[in-house]
Amino acid sequence: MIRVFYRPSTQLLILFSIIVIFFFAESASSQNSHEEFTVVTTVNGFTPDVIEVPRGSEVRLIFTTPDTEHSVTPSAFGVEKTMILPGGKTVIEFTAKESGTFKLGCTTLCSYRHFLFMRPVLFVVVAP
Repeated sequence: MIRVFYRPSTQLLILFSIIVIFFFAESASSQNSHEEFTVVTTVNGFTPDVIEVPRGSEVRLIFTTPDTEHSVTPSAFGVEKTMILPGGKTVIEFTAKESGTFKLGCTTLCSYRHFLFMRPVLFVVVAP
């Protein structure tokens, strides 16, 4: 009687196949990366003020502010105007579909700096 499954060479072949499938599944799932950033907003600007993400990644921005109300309008990413309130967290999620540099400025008159064209600005750089 021949036992094909219990031969050592067959077992090694099956083990190798499982390992190869695991690595391909892992690399396929890591192509859409998830990027998360905490951004502190003040009348003096955003910290950090530049965020770099790869194209196609899922981006999650968590905004906080210690001073006054702020807002951003990331319409380039399909998100409506979003208020950032003191003492809380505001989360914006989007997919970085297009390469380029996108400017998210504060759209609430939070200080005199808006009148001097020095409003807080956050740059999102989407790498190709």
